[in-house]
Amino acid sequence: MPFFLVDKKKNNRKRKADGKSRKNGMPKTKKSKKVEDEEITSESEHESDHVERKQVESDDETPEEIRKRAAEKLLAQKAAALKEKDNEDNDQLSAQLRQEHRERIGRQFKHIADLYEPPKEEDIRWCRWCKLDVVTCITVMPDGSAIFTGSKDGSIVKWSSVTGEKLHVVHGIRKKHSQSTGHDGAVLALAVSYNGKFLASGGKDTNIYVWNPKDCQLIHTLNGHRSAIISLVFRDDSHDLFSCSQRISNSALMKIWNLDEMAIMDTISAPDLAAVDCLKGNKPITACGRDSNIIVWKLDKNDNVSATYSGRRDQQNSNNISSKKVQNSPTSLIHCAAIDCIRYIDDQHAISGACDNSLAVWKLPKSRYPVATVRNAHDGRDSSKPSESWITSVASVRRSDLVASGSHDGFVKFWKCGDDFRSINLLFSVPVDGFINGLEFSSKGNFIVAAVGKQQRLGRWIPSFKNSSTNNGQGTVRNGVCIIRLRQKTPEG
Repeated sequence: MPFFLVDKKKNNRKRKADGKSRKNGMPKTKKSKKVEDEEITSESEHESDHVERKQVESDDETPEEIRKRAAEKLLAQKAAALKEKDNEDNDQLSAQLRQEHRERIGRQFKHIADLYEPPKEEDIRWCRWCKLDVVTCITVMPDGSAIFTGSKDGSIVKWSSVTGEKLHVVHGIRKKHSQSTGHDGAVLALAVSYNGKFLASGGKDTNIYVWNPKDCQLIHTLNGHRSAIISLVFRDDSHDLFSCSQRISNSALMKIWNLDEMAIMDTISAPDLAAVDCLKGNKPITACGRDSNIIVWKLDKNDNVSATYSGRRDQQNSNNISSKKVQNSPTSLIHCAAIDCIRYIDDQHAISGACDNSLAVWKLPKSRYPVATVRNAHDGRDSSKPSESWITSVASVRRSDLVASGSHDGFVKFWKCGDDFRSINLLFSVPVDGFINGLEFSSKGNFIVAAVGKQQRLGRWIPSFKNSSTNNGQGTVRNGVCIIRLRQKTPEG
């Protein structure tokens, strides 16, 4: 018998069986549905129609309408909160919303310098190790739980910011540590990403090592620089890394890396580079060392645009100004030597330190020259030669009026930026003996750390403090990390 006849019979049997089940089952289900429909109340029908109507409305809404509805809801909540306080001022409501928005995006400027009091002896803690070499650079974890330092022997040390204990050591490549994955030479720069995922280190071996900050395990090695790497910084809220190398063949390089892909993004050449810093956006700022200039770079996919701000003025203009007006004239607001360190204060202001022992505040991009300068910011070990104590490091609490500077005169000094950044006033000084090769505030501004060494970070131009007593009479200088706790003033009464 052909196969299609057999299948036809089987199909007929199935159809008959299905027909019987339908005849027997369908009427019963219809009756049950009618009974259930009769039992449903009018309120439930109204609620189901309301839910369906809401779903249709949400499906028909555009993204702009959804955002508008959310904004109206937020405004109603804020207005109700102000009404409870017997205050229905629309100006106050708009000011409050504007402040919350600026705090959320990280652009709210805070006046906090006057809130701090000078630290006491119990607020100063030292982190030391018998095998620790000259500390050249320092950085702090975003949550403030740990501190990382780099040394001239190529080692990277992780410290506890609470107890000051040594948590982990990555040794440099030496005969005793031939299996080490560390640097083959001095470590000169450190940086931690905004979320604490990556720790980057650079030094004389021209390599950038990317580490896991939790266990200090090597993740990747970035190559591309031809000279020693002297500055590293991460862009805020991203894993983009900026690196600067020393001048070689009349030019220095700044490279931009993407650590998510462990790849290079761009290379920029400049006559000289000493330090780099960056906030959010594509505008890193660099100190140009011996050129006495700073450069703000505007990075673009198609072209990189730079704006140069000069630390020097022509001496011809200063000859026509009387001696009484020189102090307040623009010609006095200059750096007369190489700019070695720079740090952003906020998106439009930066502070720099130079080898002539001066601090300068820059207003970007409105002013081509510094808007405020402090001459002889650090008095020096020899009061007759204050210019010998050049500024070796600066730091700032982001988007606030509190900044700090270090030299080798035996003090870390804290400064307040005046109104409209037209002045810099000294708040207090903390005695710290040695070369301050690095300064870094915590993200909350509750402490500052200093990288202290017997020698300068990049050389030995001044005799070291080895086996010599300091001005403050505290004995010989030792390599280490100084943690200074910053406390706010208690309200009177």
